[in-house]
Amino acid sequence: MKNLPSPVREKALNAGAEGWLESLPDLVRELCERWDLTPGEAFPDGTEAYVTAVTRADGSPAVLKLHVPRPGHAARHEITVLRLTAGVGCARLLAADESRGALLLERLGPAMSGLSLPQPTRLALLTDLAAAIWRPIPPATPAPDPTLPADSSVPAAPPFPAAPPLPTAPPASTVPSSRIAPSLPTGSSPPIGSPLPAGSPLPAGSPLPAGSPLPAGSPLPAGSPLPAGSPLPAGSPLPAGRSLPTGPSLPSMPLPSGADKAVQLSSYMRLKWDGLGRPCSRAAVDQALAAAESRRRAHDPARAVLNHGDVHQWNALRAGDGFKLVDPDGLWAEPEYDLGVLMREDPLELMAGNPWDRARWLAARTGTDPVAIWEWGLAERVNTGLVLTAVGLQPLAAQMLAAADAVTSA
Repeated sequence: MKNLPSPVREKALNAGAEGWLESLPDLVRELCERWDLTPGEAFPDGTEAYVTAVTRADGSPAVLKLHVPRPGHAARHEITVLRLTAGVGCARLLAADESRGALLLERLGPAMSGLSLPQPTRLALLTDLAAAIWRPIPPATPAPDPTLPADSSVPAAPPFPAAPPLPTAPPASTVPSSRIAPSLPTGSSPPIGSPLPAGSPLPAGSPLPAGSPLPAGSPLPAGSPLPAGSPLPAGSPLPAGRSLPTGPSLPSMPLPSGADKAVQLSSYMRLKWDGLGRPCSRAAVDQALAAAESRRRAHDPARAVLNHGDVHQWNALRAGDGFKLVDPDGLWAEPEYDLGVLMREDPLELMAGNPWDRARWLAARTGTDPVAIWEWGLAERVNTGLVLTAVGLQPLAAQMLAAADAVTSA
């Protein structure tokens, strides 16, 4: 296929999917006929799937995505997440054929990564996008079994020696919180119609500005609707007309659990660290493995919510005045998992101050546990640094692993 991005071709060849490559033009033609689509140009930045612009019969733009066949259930997981979110926080799914790894999606705008937004702004936007997806396990779905191994093609590896205990959270840093996100001066009120800066307390008696998340610890003002993605403050009644989001009942657990994810991360780190030339310290790997094991043991089906699984600026695309996420991995886990992914991102900015400040800020914005966020961040940072090293994505891989070493030695 002439317009097939080279990373997609390499991914297919490495997965032994030469037959899929040969049949790809016929597959695109078949799906366009079935769903009444006019094909356009392929997107050049695909890595895990062939993605091409299409136009529907009514003239509306859409995207056709075809997963590279490989072990695991990537297409099933993505389809499940998109069906449950129904266009809220994630791209809307228009049609799907799991057996062919095919998804028809609404077409969105450019990625956040190309918009030159300041890092604190990106962090706030991505945090709120992640929180918009979180919803409880559907009632008819059995809770995941934390003792089951990960749904992964990663083979077993010899265990590392026992890792040292994880550090506890240090005292709050003296680094100003403005390094992470702006806040209002003490005693001031936001201008009428202005969103409340992240991390700012709501002044007494002030109505919540439209579009602002509710600051952690602030009571919900009388008559104010609860903003999307904001946790309900302790002791506050659920606002009229507002209920926790739920998805359709599912016949069986279609997604891995947080415990599964912890096992998957650990397996990959054990297998790849030595073979990749030990690109970070053994101490960093030991700490990441200990963190993953801590989160595996902490998995609680009662707290599990739908997680996107890969929230970052390249997966956030412009949608009207806001953004939507694409390419969900999908898992049922504590909400801190998605926030741990944000802890691994922007490693240079993370290490410019006290890394714990970001974990505390994320926890305060979402009403979650900073230690759990920190631990998921430790595991994700090393794992993703190794993944990026394996595919040669530099300098980001080296930056992530350097941050892992710095956090370990701090």
